[in-house]
Formats: sequence, structure tokens, C-alpha cells
Amino acid sequence: RTLRASTAQPKVLYRRLPELIAIHGRSEPPAGWEVVLTLEDPHILVCRGDTRDLPRALLQATVTPVYALSRRGAPAVPTGLVLVRFREGIAATACSDMLSRDGFTIHDVLPYAPSAAWVRAASGGIPASLSGIPALETLPDVVNVEPQMLKRAARR
Repeated sequence: RTLRASTAQPKVLYRRLPELIAIHGRSEPPAGWEVVLTLEDPHILVCRGDTRDLPRALLQATVTPVYALSRRGAPAVPTGLVLVRFREGIAATACSDMLSRDGFTIHDVLPYAPSAAWVRAASGGIPASLSGIPALETLPDVVNVEPQMLKRAARR
């Protein structure tokens, strides 16, 4: 029902919006459901409808909950990527075996911050990545863990 936004700010929580779902990929929204947000890269539809009874057409699609930082906040969709930052001087690539033991693989190391990497669950998709966050937080030398949450682009 909740996801911590980051270990660096443990009181900031994403809360599930029970009336919304996110459909990842190029699937069509269920008939009669309202599309409230379309994200393009990657393609994700955020839809409003009766989430207790998902249509059969969605059984083959990747469907996730939708979250927000407040009840009326902007919808935020988990991607399955998790940012892990190790203490200064620890290269994220040197931690790949340790991450692997906890079921994660390195997706991308940040070129401007070699102590940080985007990781994802080796199997189990988005749910496994999100449920594995507590294990990542307990790894030696980890200073911050946060799920990647996509939102509508903001204009300045």
C-alpha cells in the first residue's frame, strides 16, 4: 500500500491510489475505463476503473498499481528499476555479486556517479524489484535506495 520514496527520506511515502492501474506496453485500455495519463517512454497508460475486477484482456499485460505522494498528488508509476547508491569510493560495479545474491542485476551505472546504479530484480519483474527494496537497504555500504517512479513531465 505504501512505498518509501527513498531511504534518505524515510518519512516520504508513495501511497497507492486504489482506483488507478498502470498498463505497461502497447496494450489497450479496458472498455469503459478512463485514461488519465499516458506516458510515452516507456509507453504506459494510467487508467481509472474498478481495479478489483480486471478484464481478461489484461491478463497478458504488465499491470501495476499507481502511487502518489499525497491523495491528490500526481500519479506515479513504478518501472521496476531501483536506484542504489553506495558510500563514496565504492564502485557499484564491484557490488554486482552481492546484488546478485539478493536477486538483483545491474541495469546501468550512472556515468557521473560510479557509486550509484540502477538495478532490477533478476526475475519476477516489477513486483520483485519493489518487494526486494528492504533487502537492498540492508546491504553493506548502501547509503540510499529509491524506486524509479514515472510521472507526467513538469514544465517550468
